[in-house]
Amino acid sequence: MFALLLNAEGHDARRFLIYLRKKMRYVFHR
Repeated sequence: MFALLLNAEGHDARRFLIYLRKKMRYVFHR
């Protein structure tokens, strides 16, 4: 159970990091 939770959290963090990267890129390009 804990492993599943950690896996889900890790996936969410990865998606969040990608989102932040895209946002920063967009801001810098503008």
